[in-house]
Amino acid sequence: MRLLRSGCLVLLLVGATIPALATEKAGAVADLELSSPSLEENIIGIDPVRRIKIYLPPGYDTSRKSYPVIYYFHSVFWSNRQMFQDGGVQRLFDRAIAEGTIPPFVFVAGDFTTPHVGTFFGNSPVSGRWIDHIVDEIVPAIDARFRTIRTPAGRGLAGDFLGGYAALKLAMMYPDRFSAVYALHPIGTSGGLIPISSRPDWGKMNRARSWDDLADDGLSQVFMAMAQSYLPNAQRPPFYCDLMVEANGGTLELDSTHAERLQSQFLLDRLLPRYAQNLKRLAGIQFDWGRYDVNQDHVAANQSFTRRLDDLGVPHYAEEYRGNHYEMNWSEHGRVEDRMLPFFARLLAFER
Repeated sequence: MRLLRSGCLVLLLVGATIPALATEKAGAVADLELSSPSLEENIIGIDPVRRIKIYLPPGYDTSRKSYPVIYYFHSVFWSNRQMFQDGGVQRLFDRAIAEGTIPPFVFVAGDFTTPHVGTFFGNSPVSGRWIDHIVDEIVPAIDARFRTIRTPAGRGLAGDFLGGYAALKLAMMYPDRFSAVYALHPIGTSGGLIPISSRPDWGKMNRARSWDDLADDGLSQVFMAMAQSYLPNAQRPPFYCDLMVEANGGTLELDSTHAERLQSQFLLDRLLPRYAQNLKRLAGIQFDWGRYDVNQDHVAANQSFTRRLDDLGVPHYAEEYRGNHYEMNWSEHGRVEDRMLPFFARLLAFER
């Protein structure tokens, strides 16, 4: 395993604290610092020390049971710290367990922040090997530190928006590590209504000499981070990546080679022919999307993705709901509580 490069798993555990006991009635949130060899290789200044949040269910500290784990991936412009900062996520999980929506479980929210946008969940020599970080570092560290069910049947994948993309991608690649996946309004599942290359301000991106030059343009920041993951070029400072649209003299021209390379490595429907048989090994696949996302490309992409899964004979459940991409997820009896958690309650292995 790649972990051997650092000597042993124990060396990765920089620190772990549990600020409050998981009592019989309330869970607790633990903090784990993990030093990642997979991220040390990045050349754009990403801190290899990751600060992971772990929800432990009520009674964890007084029981001897092992628990299944839901691994959760947050999206860009967000963090696991923000997820847990007001206590709402912990209260939601405590309520769901108390009401019998799901038996007690462990919830792991990795740290996928960067100094700028966040990660696009690729293995890149420029922006870090994030897939390796998750599979070869986070999962073994959690199994070593906490009482978990250490089989695929005891591990689920979930995420929202770009984090939903990550959950589906990992399910495709590692059916021998995980058994079920639920993606909340994933993006990057397929092409949209218009070409992906038509979205950002390519002139601004080609002229930029630092992230400050893109500070007022979130979409250009997103596409630059995407390029660092899927079009890395270590010989091209300051962003160390190629672009789908390049400046050629005084004009901007679509580079078809770059555009094809990015889309073939990033879009999930382009990966499906390679990984469809892997998906058929899972216990369950579910994803949803809000009909009124302001970017209708995301809606069209998910509609296309579910049809492509059908074309390849991959069993799954897909739902388009009335709403946008975020407002119904973490509210009381929202989609996490009433859709995602019951899904995992049915499909994960629980110690009885």
